[in-house]
Amino acid sequence: MRVSLLMLLAAGLLPAAPRFEVKLAPETGSAARDGRLIVVVSKQMQGEPRFQVTWGVRTQQIFGKDVDGWKPGDTVEMGAETPGDPLRTLADLPTGTYNVQALLNVYETFHRADGHVLKLHPDHGEGQQWNRSPGNLYSQPQRVEVSESSTVQLDLTETVRPIDPPKDTKYVRHLRVQSKLLTEFWGRPIFLEATVLVPRDFDEGSHHYPVAFLQSHFGGDFFQFRETPPDANAGGRGAEGYQFYQDWTSGRLPRMLLVVTSHATPYYDDSYGVNTLNAGPYGDALTKELYPAVEAQFRGIGESWARVVFGGSTGGWMTLAQQIFYPEYFGGAWGFCPDPVDFHAFQNTDVYTDKNAYYDEGPFERLPKLLGRLPNDHVLATMESFSRQEAVLGTRGRSGGQLDAFHATFGPTDADGYPAKMWNAETGAIDPDVAKYWREHYDLTAFLQRDWERLGPRLAGKIHVTMGTKDTFYLDAAAHRMQQFLESTKLPGKGPYYGGSFDFGNNKPHCYVGDIPEGVPIVDLLCPSLWRLHPRRRPEGRGCRWLAVANRTEQQHHTAGRSRWRARTPLSHWMSWRRERDSNTGGLNGNCNLQIRHCQGRRGCPDCHRSLAHIGLRLMPEVKAMFPVALMRKELSRGGWDSEVQGRLRLLRFRNPVLIPPGAKKAQPGSRYRLGAGAPRSIDDHTLLLVPARPALHAVPDVADALPQILNNGVDLRVHNLPIIRRKLQDALQVC
Repeated sequence: MRVSLLMLLAAGLLPAAPRFEVKLAPETGSAARDGRLIVVVSKQMQGEPRFQVTWGVRTQQIFGKDVDGWKPGDTVEMGAETPGDPLRTLADLPTGTYNVQALLNVYETFHRADGHVLKLHPDHGEGQQWNRSPGNLYSQPQRVEVSESSTVQLDLTETVRPIDPPKDTKYVRHLRVQSKLLTEFWGRPIFLEATVLVPRDFDEGSHHYPVAFLQSHFGGDFFQFRETPPDANAGGRGAEGYQFYQDWTSGRLPRMLLVVTSHATPYYDDSYGVNTLNAGPYGDALTKELYPAVEAQFRGIGESWARVVFGGSTGGWMTLAQQIFYPEYFGGAWGFCPDPVDFHAFQNTDVYTDKNAYYDEGPFERLPKLLGRLPNDHVLATMESFSRQEAVLGTRGRSGGQLDAFHATFGPTDADGYPAKMWNAETGAIDPDVAKYWREHYDLTAFLQRDWERLGPRLAGKIHVTMGTKDTFYLDAAAHRMQQFLESTKLPGKGPYYGGSFDFGNNKPHCYVGDIPEGVPIVDLLCPSLWRLHPRRRPEGRGCRWLAVANRTEQQHHTAGRSRWRARTPLSHWMSWRRERDSNTGGLNGNCNLQIRHCQGRRGCPDCHRSLAHIGLRLMPEVKAMFPVALMRKELSRGGWDSEVQGRLRLLRFRNPVLIPPGAKKAQPGSRYRLGAGAPRSIDDHTLLLVPARPALHAVPDVADALPQILNNGVDLRVHNLPIIRRKLQDALQVC
């Protein structure tokens, strides 16, 4: 009697709560399913709730539950204690009218090489998006009345359809390769994909090209290139994509390969491009399998000086990590708004000294740590809200979200084979052992500090970072810490100097990539900038490492009077070298042909490389000696030149050109540099001189200071103690 009374009293104290009963419809197939069952409760009566889960205050409510061996026809119940976000449990859901939808994020079983057996959601070509991944099951949206005692029944009857593979076009090509390394790690076939943008004359020639690898979230098809005009009233990405197509196909951009890779893991939409315990050897798979396959099939040059990497956000971190972990594989890296590059500033958390990832704690007060801010300084999300949402979408790091990606990439493996978490999802308490692992393996700044003596010579001039000072996710603090260390390498005994660049956009948010005029496609500015790196990074004996400069007036005749050409602007002409082999010495003979090509600069110019003249110039011995013998290659049969020796150089003009030999000493302000030993005492209008480009100029700061003004304004080559303007120097040295 006493027990029955206690039970009745307890029942009266328990709050009534709605329930969801979700049935796996028989028409979905006969196989039992494993996965994460997610129910979305939305106050938006239009559209599908599965697409209305987002970050911040506008997100709709979700509830989640793991299911194992769920058979068709059976029902799974969600009750009062089912975890949710933003409301903590189903018991917290208030009475009201809602738009409700259920979805099963289907897991598959992986037998990993380390012996662990895991249930994970493999990517199916969508980039780990639980709400639209092919093969996932979902119900039709239902408008329901929810009360304290109501039971809502939902049927999983629909299946997300497969994604049609992208089709090749004249310019956009696709490559899919099976990775031997990843297949061995995961115990099943794993594929890597690449979308390649080829030059306009790719199919007509046999030239080899440098490659720029664009790192981003799941790449998929090349989204920034549109071959058909957008709607007349359309703007944004559609208009910029078509503008990029016009610029790429008209010859206004350098001939190169632009590659977007896709390498989603069972944890996130990309692998971060490094080897990890949880996802496998993606760094090696990309650099040893996918990238070489791209260069082999699409005629990449296949040398480090002809290979650069760039990307933003997650792709920005991956860009820098691949350059740092594979220092001699790439010729340069441009990381825009990268994810945290120093874990002392992991957004608003110092993972090495803080005790909690969710709160700043004092003796009596604790304040929530923000994860994101909006342009108006309102809160986008806190670390706790962001983490809790992911914990509802998937346990054991299986949400496919950003923070779980950090755990899977930077952290070790837990005893059960799933990623070991840096902090507890419920309390935010930081695990110091996991923090130590992060530091030893993936803190990029710490990695550079520990090993700069070895890495410094290999990374000189290769690291470039762009970041807004008001980054949406507070990533600017970590970038400042990396900059502080790298700039310290110019101090005595700390070198070699890193020789790269940091560009901080004042008050700019996330995804700042530099000051780009409105309506100009980002890639229109990035491609030439990346291209300029190559001549300054080519090793001795590879490519053209000299910037050709000729002193000419606006309109002149060739010495022999046979050809006439006009320079519209100092930067309006291109020229390409055709080197000849001397049968006696195996090197250059006395003559070198210079072909001047001119672009009128008109939009839609049908042939921007119109040949105007062929001029034969006799090179003085000192200039001739600068060309490495290894550059000499036989000419191709179709009138072109070997891709390793072909160089298109800007034809520039300025008064009184001089030859600055490598190793020139720093001159006093106002003085001129002396000509190299044995050089002619006077220089006429028809003498071709070579000014060494980087890295030779790296040791002569005053020359680097003066060059932008010299090239743009045609002033005398003097030392004026101008400030170092690296960005302008890159803009001026348009060498490819």
